[in-house]
Amino acid sequence: MRRTFVFALFALPTVVCHSQEIENAATVDTVLVSVERQLSADDIARAKELATRGIGYYTGKGGYTRNFEKALDLLTQAAELQNADAECILAHMYENGNGVEKDYAVAAQWYRKAADKNVVMAQNSLAYFYDEGLGVDQSFVEAVKWYRKAADNNDASAQYNLADMLANGIGVEKDLEQALMYSRKASAGGVREASAQINNIQRQISLEKAQQGGESGPADVDAVYANVQEMPQYPGGNNVLLEYLRANIKYPQICRENRIQGRVLVSFIINKDGSIEAPRVVRGVHEALDYEALRVISEMPVWEPGRLNGEPVRVMYTIPVNFRLN
Repeated sequence: MRRTFVFALFALPTVVCHSQEIENAATVDTVLVSVERQLSADDIARAKELATRGIGYYTGKGGYTRNFEKALDLLTQAAELQNADAECILAHMYENGNGVEKDYAVAAQWYRKAADKNVVMAQNSLAYFYDEGLGVDQSFVEAVKWYRKAADNNDASAQYNLADMLANGIGVEKDLEQALMYSRKASAGGVREASAQINNIQRQISLEKAQQGGESGPADVDAVYANVQEMPQYPGGNNVLLEYLRANIKYPQICRENRIQGRVLVSFIINKDGSIEAPRVVRGVHEALDYEALRVISEMPVWEPGRLNGEPVRVMYTIPVNFRLN
């Protein structure tokens, strides 16, 4: 899904991260500032005042005229005084190139500072950066860590994304029950895509329950398992798999020209001989990106098959294929 993050400050209009525009939304309570060094009461008050003015200039609302240059200056001053809200919005500016040259690495640094202060939007944004490898080394483990922090702080988008990772075992041990719990929370929080996600997770749970008896007896010759004692392994491990994807993806020209990017989830069967069968797009981005993801998955080398009671079996597996423009 397209990730959106809602954040409000000092009753000024809401800033929505990871979208091209700043949109209106309900105001929420400001996150309290926690400091990295001892600040005086005057410093804290000054930081709050700078942040208020900076976001006013950034949004062009609350009686302010939109001016990215002034916003950048004010928010930088406030962020250097460790104001968490300013750190988060400054990161958003660097992420989107608003009033400053786009710089994902700098954005990630400011998101991290705000995320450490428990700013939910920053936690979700930082997770997204790790998920996609923006300004940081891609790490699904770190993505899960920060999605979980935001999800446990009741962010519906993070709940949906964490459910996605848990359901497919991306960066974390696969856990369908937890995935279902977070997916239901995301649905209750207004994420429309969560309904389809819930149905998919429930189907996987039903499949596993139907296969529970197989753990103590011989494996069904034609069964496709969702989870087995020894899961399939790409030859050389996950790092080698990521290198394979990076080296073999051919970015579709139409998507490059239109700046279309995102993550395609592809599900497929790994047969008993390690060959790939029936790849399909579980969650797509664009027809051309989806097709390319299917192509590169279909052409993967033979895997080490999954095993049940020591015997090779067919296993359903899911891989995220990231398309990111520099």
